[in-house]
Amino acid sequence: MGITVHQLAREAGVSPTTVSRVLNGTASAIRISAATQRRVLDAAARLSYTPNILARGLRSGRSSLVGLILGNAASLSGILQGVEQCATARGHGLLVRTTGGSGEDEMAAARFLLEKKVDGLVVSSTLYVCERVKAYISHLRDQGVPVVLLGQRHGTTPRVPFVGYDNQAVGHMATRYLLSLGHRSILCVTNTHNANTIGVLRREGYREALMEAGLATDEALVADIDPGASSYPQAAYEATRACLESGRAFTAVFSHCDWASLGVLKAVREAGLRIPQDISLIGEGEQAFADYTEPPLTTIRLDSIRAGEVAAGVLFDCLDGREVPPETLLPPQLIERGSCGRTTP
Repeated sequence: MGITVHQLAREAGVSPTTVSRVLNGTASAIRISAATQRRVLDAAARLSYTPNILARGLRSGRSSLVGLILGNAASLSGILQGVEQCATARGHGLLVRTTGGSGEDEMAAARFLLEKKVDGLVVSSTLYVCERVKAYISHLRDQGVPVVLLGQRHGTTPRVPFVGYDNQAVGHMATRYLLSLGHRSILCVTNTHNANTIGVLRREGYREALMEAGLATDEALVADIDPGASSYPQAAYEATRACLESGRAFTAVFSHCDWASLGVLKAVREAGLRIPQDISLIGEGEQAFADYTEPPLTTIRLDSIRAGEVAAGVLFDCLDGREVPPETLLPPQLIERGSCGRTTP
């Protein structure tokens, strides 16, 4: 027979009501101290306490399940980990559907999860890109389904909480770092094809940092790439090679992502130049291979696990009827390795 709430309360030295509030995630709302919350959670761990999700659902009218829609599970594993950690800590199960980025498949995934009676949805994919699925999300919202979008800004989708990365800050941080090393001619290689939101914002951050340094943007050093036509490495390789062959001088590159940086590395080497001695390179992504390139890649890290945790937390706040901010942007982090160096005067 499993451990009951009353047994757990005796172990922690608190009331059963306090145990329930801590485990249901409502402790902060009624000002239970952090020390008391920790005592309850430690006691639950010692006793291997598992909440009775079915009984809780019958009492509350909830399923104690949340749904997560991912465009690609392999590339978004950190988000999955973060959402799952938060859901587990709140005594909820997690149902996951992956879609490969198809709008039709993503709407089908939402319908499937709602048929399983999930209490709410975290959507980390392209579900909110096209107008038709924006309308579908608005429909879910109007039906009272809690939805939190995760990844990039959702444009005109109204009154749906969003958690994501500050992509303008990514471009600004990367460019400002290169400027601090003395670089003044910086090639920007970003995916702004078809007004890609991530690339547009990163490019704006690049322009902003140059402007703050009193420098005008040299449009010849702004390269738009279309990875959909080939791949990030290939598209970045072609753009960097074209700039090198044009004779336009630059001493550093801000690359859209670590995958694009691989293409930049190849183009620079084929031109007989060295990184970072001749050209510095910074990307984004903190991919596992970044430590193993030659030289190791300096990059901007976006914490996907933290993003998943925050998005799930916002969803639970919605479920508990709390007011949530319309947008939460997570700051980027600079990871210095070996692909950037000071430029010589």
